[in-house]
Amino acid sequence: MPKHLNSPINLALCLLIGINKMTGQHFKQYDPLTETLVKRHIWLTEKQAAEFLNVSPSFLAKNRCYAKAEDIIPYAKLSPKCIRYNYYQLQSWLDAQIQAFKSEELS
Repeated sequence: MPKHLNSPINLALCLLIGINKMTGQHFKQYDPLTETLVKRHIWLTEKQAAEFLNVSPSFLAKNRCYAKAEDIIPYAKLSPKCIRYNYYQLQSWLDAQIQAFKSEELS
């Protein structure tokens, strides 16, 4: 098994986003009307998002309740017990946290 598929969450993400096993490239989807590339939404459960961010599910729950507006990890609440996190938004949020951390180190 390839090294990047060792963890169950990585394997699940690869299956969800359609990574081609032979080339490692993403399958591309195009809107038939506009012929533009479509970015697929990948929704993670709270447990999957916590594993992706390397935090506990309770951290995510506390973040939803108590974090300041600019610090909230983006999520979708489909029902009181059904919380989902968009993979691409999590990736963007994580990148922003890394940039903010680097800025603090420099000052």
